[in-house]
Amino acid sequence: MGGRGGASWRSLGAPGHWSARLPHTCHPPMGPLPLCPPIGLSLLLLLGPGLGLSAASQRSHVHRRGLIELAGTVNCVGTRTPVAYMNYGCYCGLGGHGQPLDAIDWCCHYHDCCYKRAEDAGCSPKMDRYSWKCVDQHILCGPAQDKCQELMCKCDQAVAYCLAQTEYNIKYLFYPRFLCEKDSPKCD
Repeated sequence: MGGRGGASWRSLGAPGHWSARLPHTCHPPMGPLPLCPPIGLSLLLLLGPGLGLSAASQRSHVHRRGLIELAGTVNCVGTRTPVAYMNYGCYCGLGGHGQPLDAIDWCCHYHDCCYKRAEDAGCSPKMDRYSWKCVDQHILCGPAQDKCQELMCKCDQAVAYCLAQTEYNIKYLFYPRFLCEKDSPKCD
């Protein structure tokens, strides 16, 4: 289950060396409008290999953070930056409803269900912290001080491995949530 998946950021349509080709203005007097540098930078961050923190650079580091732990686990095993999932499909990012659109969206739906089970057990998965290590692109949970830390790490570990094995469909990035169906699949 610890395999890497996905495509490189160039194959996903992100510009290569965009800053060398852009004029200093976003609105040149003639010709097609280029990507504004802030937009190009945003695309690079969204689809690049990981906010400047590669899995190799995080090897054997202990992480103790809040909600950012989820991003760290995704970065540990995957090839895409966690930011690429912040507003993807009907489930990745804040909230979620409707029928998941693809495998990535299903990963996020299952993660939402996992967090719901943790909340039902009295945990606060978006706020509580837990310990984990990234060792050679594998997530090692623990040591856990309580059941909540164990549950949350397992939720984040499962979604990270799930996302790492999926194909990224750029058409679902910034997908309009109003297009998502009203009925959602039930959690197991």
